[in-house]
Amino acid sequence: MKLLTNCLITLSLCANINAQKTYQYPKAFKDSSAVNTYFGDEVADPYQWMENPNDLHINAWLEEQDKLAKKVQSQQTNARYLDRQIQSILFDGQTIEKNKKSKKDTTYQFTLETIQLNKSPNLRYKKGDMGTYKTLMRGKDYVSNKDDNILYRDMLVNKANTIVAITTSINGDDWVTVYFFDLKTGKRLADELHHLRSGSTLYWGNSGLYYDAFNKPKEGQEHLDLATGQKLFHHTMGTSQSSDPVLFINPDKNDQNNFSFSGIGDRLFIKRYQYVNNKIFQSYAFANDSIENFSIKDFIIFPNKNNTLVSIEEVIGDTVLLKTNIEAPNWRIMKANINTLNDVKEIIPEYDVTLKNVNYLKSNRLACTYIKNAESFVMIFDLSGQLLKKMDFPVGRTVNFISNEDEENPKYAKYIVSSFYHPPLTFKISLEMLKTEAEETLFLPYNVNRIETRYVLYKSKDGTEIPMYITCLKKTKLNGKNPTLIYGYGGYGTTISPRYDAWKTAWIINGGILAVPNIRGGGALGSDWALQGRGVNKQNTIDDFIASAEYLSSEGYTNASKIAINGKSHGGLLVAAAFTQRPDLFKAVVAEAGPYDMLRCSKFTVGQASTNLIEFGNVTDSLEYKALSNYSPLHQIKEDTVYPNVLLITGDSDDRVPPLHSYKFLATLQEKGSPKSQYVMYRTHGAGHNGGLTYNDRNSTQLLKYCFLYKQLNLRYY
Repeated sequence: MKLLTNCLITLSLCANINAQKTYQYPKAFKDSSAVNTYFGDEVADPYQWMENPNDLHINAWLEEQDKLAKKVQSQQTNARYLDRQIQSILFDGQTIEKNKKSKKDTTYQFTLETIQLNKSPNLRYKKGDMGTYKTLMRGKDYVSNKDDNILYRDMLVNKANTIVAITTSINGDDWVTVYFFDLKTGKRLADELHHLRSGSTLYWGNSGLYYDAFNKPKEGQEHLDLATGQKLFHHTMGTSQSSDPVLFINPDKNDQNNFSFSGIGDRLFIKRYQYVNNKIFQSYAFANDSIENFSIKDFIIFPNKNNTLVSIEEVIGDTVLLKTNIEAPNWRIMKANINTLNDVKEIIPEYDVTLKNVNYLKSNRLACTYIKNAESFVMIFDLSGQLLKKMDFPVGRTVNFISNEDEENPKYAKYIVSSFYHPPLTFKISLEMLKTEAEETLFLPYNVNRIETRYVLYKSKDGTEIPMYITCLKKTKLNGKNPTLIYGYGGYGTTISPRYDAWKTAWIINGGILAVPNIRGGGALGSDWALQGRGVNKQNTIDDFIASAEYLSSEGYTNASKIAINGKSHGGLLVAAAFTQRPDLFKAVVAEAGPYDMLRCSKFTVGQASTNLIEFGNVTDSLEYKALSNYSPLHQIKEDTVYPNVLLITGDSDDRVPPLHSYKFLATLQEKGSPKSQYVMYRTHGAGHNGGLTYNDRNSTQLLKYCFLYKQLNLRYY
C-alpha cells in the first residue's frame, strides 16, 4: 500500500497577487434605470441586465472574469502535491469484503468507463457475474458539441429483465431524456422520451413504462422558466411518445406544487395536492397497474401545512406503512388501509428523539434509525410495534439500513456506517438472532485512530442551543490558531450527517478542523427545528451559523483570521448571508451555486415553486419581503467594507439556481467591496446544479477550491 508522503509542502496560492495591496477588477456596465419597487421601497438593481443571457454586455464581462479565475488557478504552483494526496486517499484506501458467499447473480450491473478524463464516460453493462462488461452507450454519441458532457442519471430494468430505460441529461441539466436498450443484444431501441425533469419518476408496469413529464420549454428559456404542465403518462414500447396516453394531470394550475408517484408491486401510489373551497390539501392515492381500468382512489387526505409531511415507507398487501410528523414533530410510524379513507393507526409512537430513517425488512421487521445528541441508534420493531433490539453507535457515525442481503432467504440485512473521516463500512445483522458482524475490513493510507469527532452545544443569538460536530486530530491543541473550515446548509429540513469526503478528510489529516453545525432550518432536531429557520425565520439560520464561528473562537479552537466557511446551493446563500452580515468573523468564503438575490429569486425556474416560496417567502407579502431584504446577500453589500476573500463557484448551465445570481453578486462585490479583498468566480462551463462533469472538471473544481482554502488559512499539507 502506498503511504502518504511525509514531506512537508507549503501551498503557495497566488503569491504574487496576494502580495498586492489592492485588486483591480473588470468594470461591469451599470443600468441606472433598473429600479424595482416593493411596498413603496425603491430598490436599485443596476446589474439586472445580467439576468438576460443574450445581453450584449454579458459575454465580454464573463470572459474577463474567467481570465481572472485562470490567473488565480495558474498560480497554484504546488496544487499537484495536494492532488497526489487526494488520489492516494481515494485509490489506495480500500474495503475488503469478508466471508463473501458465492451465488448466481442474474441481475444486470452497470458501470461507467472513462476513456479520457476530460471527456464523457461510456456506460457499460453485464448480466450479474457472467462474462465481462460490454459497452451500451458511448458518451460522445449523445452530445452535440465536443465540450458537452452526458450524465447517466439512472438505469431502470423492466420486470422481464429484457429492456433498460436510461435517464440522461446534458451538462447536469435538470431536463432529462430517456433512451431504451435491448439488454440481450445491447442495441438501442427507437423509443425516446423527452421533457422529463431530474425529479421525474419512471416505473415499469406489466405492460409498459409509467413516467411524468412536462411541457416543452420555450427555446432560450430552458434555464430560466419554471417547468409547467406536469402529467402522468404511460409508454408502450414500440410506439411514439406523442401517442402516450395521459393518465393524470397536475391539478395545480400555477405549477407551484408538483405531484409525485411511485410503483410498488402492482400498484401506483400518487401524492398530489387538491384544492377544496380555495384551501389546499395533500393526499395519497393509489391506482392499479392497468391502463384499461386506470383510476385513482384517495386513501389519505390531510391539510397542507408548512410542516406537514407524510411518506410511504412500505406496502404490505392493502396496508401502507407511513412515516409522518403530523402531531409528532420528532416523527412516528403509522399504518393505513388503502381501501378506507383516512383509516390510519399508530404503530410506533413519537419519542423524545428524532426518527431519521425507516427500513422494512422482509422478516416483518422495521429498522428505525434515531439520533440524539449526535449519537445514532437503531431500534428494531415487529409490525405490531414491539421493540426487539436496540443498537447504539458512537458520536460522529451515520447509520443507514439498506436492504435484505438475500430477498429469497431474508435471514440477514446489511447496513452501512460512515463518518466524516472514513469511507462507508458494511455490516450485517441476523434477523433471527439479531446479532451483528462486520462485512468488510477497512484499509486506508492514514490512521483513523488519530482522528475524532466531538459533539458540542453552543448558544445562538437568541439563546437557543445549537448542536455542532467538530472533527479534528486528537492531538489538536486549543491554542486559538487552528485553520478551521465551517460547512453549513440549514434548509428544507435537511440534516447534515457525518459523511465521508476525501477532500475534507485530507483537510483534517493535515491539521485543519472541520466544523458542521446543525443549525435551524435543517432537520437535526425534528420538523419544528426546520420551521424555526424557514420563511420569515430564515435569519435564525444565519444567526446560528454566525454563532458557530463565535463559539469556535471563544473556546480556543481558532480565530477570525483562521476561519473559512463553505456551503452549496442553500448553503451558498447561507455563507454569503453570514459574511455580508459579519465580515469581521471570517478570513475566506467559498460559496457554491447559491441564490444571492433573494428579492428576485422567485422569478426564475424552481424559485417559483411552492417548496421554495415556503422556504424563503415571497416579496408579494410585506412581512416576507422585509425578512428577505434584510438578509438577501446581494442587498447587504456595503460600500468600502473589507470583506473576506471570496471564491464563487457556479455552473453556466445551472437551471435550478441560475448563474445570474453569482454574476450579479460578484459584480456588486467587486464594485462596492474594499479592493483590499479578493473576489473571484470560477465558472464551470457546461455544468448544471449537481455537476454532469467529466472527472477532470470535477477534480479541477475541487482542487481550485481547496487550494484557495489552504492558502487563505495558511494550512500546510503533507
